Amino acid sequence: MPTIRATCDTCGDVVLGVDDLAVQIEEDEGYGLYLFCCPRCHTTVAKPASEQTIDLLVTAGVRCFRRRPPLEVLERTRGLGPITVDEIIEFHHALADEEEFAIAIRRLTG
Repeated sequence: MPTIRATCDTCGDVVLGVDDLAVQIEEDEGYGLYLFCCPRCHTTVAKPASEQTIDLLVTAGVRCFRRRPPLEVLERTRGLGPITVDEIIEFHHALADEEEFAIAIRRLTG
């Protein structure tokens, strides 16, 4: 079984087997991560991974899964721009007003 050297932020270099890692590909985002539990301190470690690193890990036998971003993220990236402070304040007031909150829930649930 191949061994893979990775770095834990706390413990430094550790040696792992292919079953000790996972690759997570962020769909529609163009990047990925490799994840592992440090065998020394048992901390979950997530590190950014280039496409080349992902290919090498998957070829070695590391399991891979894809993750789709939440729809809310996709909605924001379709030309709406970042959430503003005014939108957050407006949202806060809507949550504080029970009647307005009930109307919003009814609107969402049809």
